[in-house]
Amino acid sequence: MTLLAVHVEWLGQAHNERMGELLKSVGRAGIDAGGNVVQEVVKGLLMPYAGEEAAAGIGIAAGAVVKEVPNVIAQVQADRVRRAAHTIETAADGIGMTAEDFLELVGRDESHRYLLYRTVEAGAQAIGREKVRTLAAALASGAIQEDTAVLDSAVTVVAAVSELEAIHLQVLDLLYGLPPGDPYTDANKLRPWPWTAEQLYGAASNLGRALDAIVAKLRSLGMVDSFPAGLIDYDESRLRLTDFGVMCMEHLHKYVDPDS
Repeated sequence: MTLLAVHVEWLGQAHNERMGELLKSVGRAGIDAGGNVVQEVVKGLLMPYAGEEAAAGIGIAAGAVVKEVPNVIAQVQADRVRRAAHTIETAADGIGMTAEDFLELVGRDESHRYLLYRTVEAGAQAIGREKVRTLAAALASGAIQEDTAVLDSAVTVVAAVSELEAIHLQVLDLLYGLPPGDPYTDANKLRPWPWTAEQLYGAASNLGRALDAIVAKLRSLGMVDSFPAGLIDYDESRLRLTDFGVMCMEHLHKYVDPDS
């Protein structure tokens, strides 16, 4: 059984019988066509969410013939496949593997396949390189491990980052550094240094009123929290990364997107 057929088989079990049969037929068509294996796997993983009309729009047999749909649907689906495939390729490149070998590695059992599945879903929505790099590093970190705790952590990162846009990660990366005006000393170099609201709004002034919504989202995902006033001679509350936020930023900076 080929690598692609293994992934398609797994997806057929995870979805209802009708969708399973659709995915299997697409898998066979992809193998026969000799196309890019990564893109074919991604197509199979994403297809349950494309809908019958979108599937038909990109030439996939979805049972009964439906009328031709606008080309934009096919373009959107092609964009999603390309972005998700690029995320997998970035993960593979980060650990020095070919994409095909990496897919074989991450397809070895259900837990790793689930991580791949969640990453492909998130990668399909990854517009900015920050999101691609963070997802790819989380996928790669889980792919090479057998420890269930590491796998669970990777899935948690992927699940959280899937809810973010590139701009959220850019603000998170800003908070990962030292705020302007604060001296760099041995006391603050080993942990994320808290930022005042004035410092953050000054450094991200281009975001305007959207910054409040961005910070609120990061708070809701447990990536940032408030550093209370009165500690270390602070006379006002500050914002800083949580341990989870730091872990996400470590993933962001672990690998370089080859297309960035």
